[in-house]
Amino acid sequence: MGSVSRIAFYLVLLTKPQSHHCIGRNFAFTSLRPSYRRQRFLATRANAAEEKFLRWAQANLIPIPTINPHEDIHDDSDLKKIATVIGDGTQVVAISEGCHNSREMLTLCHKMVRLLVEFGFNTIISETAFPEARLIFDYVQGKYSPTTKEEKEEMYRQGLNQMYSQWVEGRDLIEWMREYNQDHDNILHYYGSDIGGFYKDWKTPFQRIFDYLNTVDEAFASTLHSELKPYLDRMGQNARLVYQFELSRFEQCELEAILDNALHEMDSNREEYVNAASGNDFEYEWARQSLESMRLAEHYYRNYAQRCDPDTSKLGGLNGREMAMYRNVLWALKERQKRQDHPIKAIIIHHVIHTKTECQYQDKTWGFFTPAGHMLKESLGEKLYVIGMAYGGGNYWKEWQKGPDVRSIARIPPASPDGLEEFMELIPQSGQCYFLPWKEGPSETKPWLSTLYSMRENDYFVKIVPREWDACFYFKSVQPATAPSGDEGKD
Repeated sequence: MGSVSRIAFYLVLLTKPQSHHCIGRNFAFTSLRPSYRRQRFLATRANAAEEKFLRWAQANLIPIPTINPHEDIHDDSDLKKIATVIGDGTQVVAISEGCHNSREMLTLCHKMVRLLVEFGFNTIISETAFPEARLIFDYVQGKYSPTTKEEKEEMYRQGLNQMYSQWVEGRDLIEWMREYNQDHDNILHYYGSDIGGFYKDWKTPFQRIFDYLNTVDEAFASTLHSELKPYLDRMGQNARLVYQFELSRFEQCELEAILDNALHEMDSNREEYVNAASGNDFEYEWARQSLESMRLAEHYYRNYAQRCDPDTSKLGGLNGREMAMYRNVLWALKERQKRQDHPIKAIIIHHVIHTKTECQYQDKTWGFFTPAGHMLKESLGEKLYVIGMAYGGGNYWKEWQKGPDVRSIARIPPASPDGLEEFMELIPQSGQCYFLPWKEGPSETKPWLSTLYSMRENDYFVKIVPREWDACFYFKSVQPATAPSGDEGKD
């Protein structure tokens, strides 16, 4: 920028309202139009790496004109460009969710699933408790059909995490998968990747395990039920809190031992149990992994309870849930591969904290955090393609986890001054959303990709290096997901 044009530029800036929020050389120009913010950034603080990346990004972003999943994807040339970038050699695509309660993010994930299904992907894995997700697996496969509205609501309540089941957009994907399967020989499969029981209810996942064991080994089923009953009676609600604050140290260790011994029993009797089902190992594998997911849930609760300053903690970071997600995903991939002749092609939908592929010290809560994405990258290598997601602002469901009686719509807090969102907003764009395949960038973009940034998830922040993802979606703004009629929450 020449001296004359730069002076003129600053004269323009003086007439515009500006944010006074600054830390060091990092400014939040939230009151400036993106074009002015970009010019000021380049004039005042951009280093060579940032400027080179911005110029490359402007020339190589792929705009997403519409995210409506019900529009014909065959006419969407921009989506086809994304599929081309992902490539035929990719077997697993991980799509990030910037938060769990955004209409636009849920809708875009749905549209991406439809796109990738057209390119041979047939397995969808999302952040639902593994044992409970069997209900949705059966529903998508047409093996279970609720006969009343109440039964269907109960299916969604038990079988799909509330981060999806609370919203019309989350259910919409499941309904589409079921409908698609009816015309395509049940080709699509759904799995949950999360810990059994999640944070709340241990009775529901264990009931399915007991149901299976009663068909192959009634004596063991009865023994395990008796051993677990004192715990399940207390952990039918608020399971993690009960574990952390009500169970004694001895009880926690006893619960761990019961679960370890139960897994050993199932492993030791595998052949007998499979033979009892005429050699079909399908139900055995589901029940065993469900039990493993409950053991991993106990491991995570222990990890969560012991998290503290890294100088004194027994554990490096809040990684117990990550390990569970990693193992459940690998199980789903191996299970699908075992039952089909051609290579598995799967889609994982996880929150951004789980799709990160590098370990950093986050804070005293997360510690030295090793995300599930890091473990998956180590196992899958170049077969895994990870797409991040960030967003500029808008509105969200505050306290959505507490249900419709508590949640309310609120403004999304500003991004951190050193936030990834602040930088991505500077990339000129004409629409609401774009896709940036930054893995494809030339060598001069690599220094920027190696920069540590802060990233917002509604009302808290995580650390990330852009190179952890192969590409990224960016939304200018997002709005709350759609609650079912009569379940809108507080004003």
